Amino acid sequence: MAEVPHYSIGGTIHIVVNNQVGYTTPSDRGSSFRHCTDVGKSLAVPVIHVNADNPVDVYRAATLALDYRQVFRRDVFINLVCYRRWGHNELDEPSFTQPLMYKAIRARQSTADKFVSSLDSNLQSQVADSCSKWRQHLSDELALSESVKIDQYVRKGDWSSVRPPERRLTVWDTGFDTDKLKRIATASVATKDSTFQLHPTLVKGHVAKRLERLATGMDWATAECLAIGSLMLQGRHCRISGQDVGRGTFSQRHAMLVDQAGGAIDVPLNRLADASGRLEIANSILSEEAVLGFEFGMAMDQPDRLCIWEAQFGDFFNGAQIIIDTYIGSAEAKWGHQNGLVLLLPHGYDGAGPEHSSCRIERWLQLTDSSEVESDTDMVNMQVVNPTTPAQYFHLLRRQLIGRKFRKPLIVVSPKTLLRHPAAVSSLEELAPGRHFQHVLPDPSAPQSPKRIIMCTGKHYYALDEYRRAKSIKDAAIIRVEQLTPFPLHDVHAQLAKYPNARELVWSQEEPRNMGAWSFVEARLRNLLGLTGVRYAGRKELATPAVGIGSLHRSEADQLMTDAFFL
Repeated sequence: MAEVPHYSIGGTIHIVVNNQVGYTTPSDRGSSFRHCTDVGKSLAVPVIHVNADNPVDVYRAATLALDYRQVFRRDVFINLVCYRRWGHNELDEPSFTQPLMYKAIRARQSTADKFVSSLDSNLQSQVADSCSKWRQHLSDELALSESVKIDQYVRKGDWSSVRPPERRLTVWDTGFDTDKLKRIATASVATKDSTFQLHPTLVKGHVAKRLERLATGMDWATAECLAIGSLMLQGRHCRISGQDVGRGTFSQRHAMLVDQAGGAIDVPLNRLADASGRLEIANSILSEEAVLGFEFGMAMDQPDRLCIWEAQFGDFFNGAQIIIDTYIGSAEAKWGHQNGLVLLLPHGYDGAGPEHSSCRIERWLQLTDSSEVESDTDMVNMQVVNPTTPAQYFHLLRRQLIGRKFRKPLIVVSPKTLLRHPAAVSSLEELAPGRHFQHVLPDPSAPQSPKRIIMCTGKHYYALDEYRRAKSIKDAAIIRVEQLTPFPLHDVHAQLAKYPNARELVWSQEEPRNMGAWSFVEARLRNLLGLTGVRYAGRKELATPAVGIGSLHRSEADQLMTDAFFL
């Protein structure tokens, strides 16, 4: 990433504490290189090898590396060739596996003692005095730590306005002036001058259609564009990162336009009049772990920047599992660090096979500290949502920055087929002031007194609704749980209370039974609402997210509908 646009930071100083052993693995077994820093040769990065037993040489190496980075704005390595005097931890005896190395180490003076012995007597006396004072300082600080209480949410600088979330589930007005939204839509498809040649397909299918959709019903990409443009008008910077994000994996976004004649790139929203915010489109390298780690840091740097990372397919997040487990899911619990990073994970069982179907909703739910024995509040560590309309998506993105005084990672189970589904559209009025994200969506076509209530989440709703219409089913209502965590217990209860005569409650999902939200939701319905007879309707347990054979997929989909409505 060192020289990649949108990721280069003008040089990094890589300091390698090279103790020549990895726990018990000797250096010649740790890699194929002579030096662990030889990886720098792939980018012609200079490597400074220094004997770390000599503090003066280490100082010289550090000074040289810093000067190089400041002058040339490029990466540089410092290879501190050193040794580990003790074991890997208090219980480790290193001579079990490196007897010759540790025989040599134990025969040596420590680095500090060796350095002090090279000084004259006056300097040695000063060092002893300094060490005594430092030890006393450490003892005093240790004693003080017992009585000091630290507010983990006290932050300075850009984070000074951030506060801890409330112990309740809040709703925020995230609507925006509709006349300004129309202006954003127009600006988003305007080329910078008459010489800029758009692809003919985009002229017809993107530019003209976007303006039409404001009147006929906007699609997912339009709602996203309006959310970002509105934030820019409110002074917020926005960044979308990931593989193919300029165009969008499914050719839906086109936030970045390319001149067909000269190849020049234009981001139309950055010419939006009166917008003090900027939009950065960062088409990334093909490493989920590296890029997601970078984006987590970007979101940590500024709480008022909307940082979005989009996976090419939701399945591919597993390449960044270390970043997710160590930082995104647990940074607040471990270090008190809030973070508002947004993850878009395209998900949906459309017959694409096991590696292009599931963002593993169940894993994200397991990473949250949502409770199944008491009501959730905004304190839950992550928001996991599965929205079904463009308006819901619009309000989710704006909710990250507008109104709220806290930041939480937002995990969006984003759509693929819904990007162009004729029923998955929203009106401009749904984005107007006074509107907000709804945790649970009611059934707009519910019968007056249904016998069966079907609960679901995400785009599966459209398959259920289409089947209900095709079969003229008149006794079933469908409730959409748009936010899974924090779990909207009271909103779910309010929707269920509308149908007191219903005799059956069903949870339907397209994922296998051991995946998706079934186990998560069922526990909360049972423990918190006392609903013990919830019936599952979905695919049976699988070791893989989806089958890879089209005929089997269609057969499963048909059976799923039958199970939901007729069993």
